[in-house]
Amino acid sequence: MLLEEGNLENIFFILIIFGEILILYYLYLQIKILNMYIVDFYNSETLNLPKDRKDINFYNYLKTVFEDYLIEFQKLINEINLEFSNKNQNDINLIEIKSLFIDNNLSPYFVTKEICDQILNIFSLNQKGDVKEANKLMKDLLNGRGVCSHISRLMSKQNISKEIDNLYHFRFRIDNENLSERKDLFHIPYDKKHIVKSYRYSKTEQPCIYIAGSTYLCWEETNQKGGDVYCSKFKAVNETKILNIAYRPAVWAALFNEIIINKNKKDIDFYSERMHFILANAVCWPLIAACSIRVDINVNDKQEYIIPQLLMNWILDCTDCDGIRYFSSKMDKYYREAKPGVNFAFPATINASKGYCDKLAKKFILTEPQMFTLKDNYDNISLDDSEYQNTDFGKIEIGLSKELMDYI
Repeated sequence: MLLEEGNLENIFFILIIFGEILILYYLYLQIKILNMYIVDFYNSETLNLPKDRKDINFYNYLKTVFEDYLIEFQKLINEINLEFSNKNQNDINLIEIKSLFIDNNLSPYFVTKEICDQILNIFSLNQKGDVKEANKLMKDLLNGRGVCSHISRLMSKQNISKEIDNLYHFRFRIDNENLSERKDLFHIPYDKKHIVKSYRYSKTEQPCIYIAGSTYLCWEETNQKGGDVYCSKFKAVNETKILNIAYRPAVWAALFNEIIINKNKKDIDFYSERMHFILANAVCWPLIAACSIRVDINVNDKQEYIIPQLLMNWILDCTDCDGIRYFSSKMDKYYREAKPGVNFAFPATINASKGYCDKLAKKFILTEPQMFTLKDNYDNISLDDSEYQNTDFGKIEIGLSKELMDYI
């Protein structure tokens, strides 16, 4: 019995739909395989930051961290090559990833290895007392053609007063004296710089403004848990540029997954820019890791500060950036919205016998300091929880939102 013409048309239509579903499913599997390699790489424990070296010799610890990372990076390259050679040579996503991670004029792997080797050399020179040569080697490394093309992608392209419009940051100070003026929460004045200690991105006697994305992070960074604190809210208002190393590898993984799944072929420039940003973070991971090792606050000689301080020297001497944005080593949990767990460091750069850095004074407005009393301990504070605003820290931020902001 012959099928009716209408039935044939229906069957033909169903077969077309079924074929399209199979094609979409095949493409989905290709994307899933691709994602598995990249996302697993960024989510691996090897890449997890910050690091904690405990009592291990710093040089040896850093050397081991770098060796483990290079092994993971090489495994990723091998997996991409294998996937490409086996079955997916026509997969446009895989072709793009291969060209980015492997078929590059300056192999990302070898650039990364150079960063590892040179950071170890820089640290050794500094430990031997040859600080001048260590600074020179750091500048040569980061200004070199291979590294520069990647690290430049981590610099803000416009001033952060536009990038973080309406996003405020905070600064705590613990002091026995009454602090009532805006300048009291600015950097330590030049005539008192002899009391400035060494911190992660600033040397002894180098005044610096450290601000955090949340008052809870300010509390974590002070290391003095309870009692009275003074707090001001800061906002960048004039051209201010930064080196941005504030995203942890797990955030890179989420960002990569989001880019591939929601890829918009009409916006090729945006896609390419974000993919190169993710690659730049992978290539510069050894540098970021060397700046993200926890310190023992009871130890005077904090070797963990050597590479970050040399990085800051390079930023100030060789770029138009004013400071650095980085994730805190005080917090284990990371947030997809990085701000609550992120710090900024802005060193004073215009030397004077007294007063404040005129350059920084023109870049920020802030509130007059307000005093708050905090408890010794806070458990289960979640910075992305709607309940945060009901905590002591949320109330501080709400209170400061009502205060006027101005220059010092």
